[in-house]
Amino acid sequence: MHRLRDFLDTRLIARARAMDQLTASLRTILPSAMAQNCWISGVNGETLSLTTINSALATHIRYQQREILKHINCELRTELAQPLRRLRIRLTHFHKAQAPPPMRRPQLPVHAARQIEAIAQDITDPGLRTALRRLARRSRSD
Repeated sequence: MHRLRDFLDTRLIARARAMDQLTASLRTILPSAMAQNCWISGVNGETLSLTTINSALATHIRYQQREILKHINCELRTELAQPLRRLRIRLTHFHKAQAPPPMRRPQLPVHAARQIEAIAQDITDPGLRTALRRLARRSRSD
């Protein structure tokens, strides 16, 4: 049996680890409420891309961008090809799973409910008789 790692490009794995390391470094300087909702999404030349979930957090990060860049440049200077000078902030929206709409109970036409009730009177099995009568109560007249 093959491991998932055997199917992934090693460069992709290395990049994911680098982004994880950058994110961990970022989270050490942010307040905990902000830290859980911010991720490093990439490095392109001198630009660090950061993703967050809402514009309020993006505004806070814009105010702290000098400190963030300084911290990451100091902590990870050996891993970075060149110092980071710019911060790009992206917003992403996570949609909460919505509850499915309530199921509508099927309703029987009145004539069908009467027929089922008539059949239920002749049934000797008490469980089946009860189930048929319950079904008959789902008529449109109720």
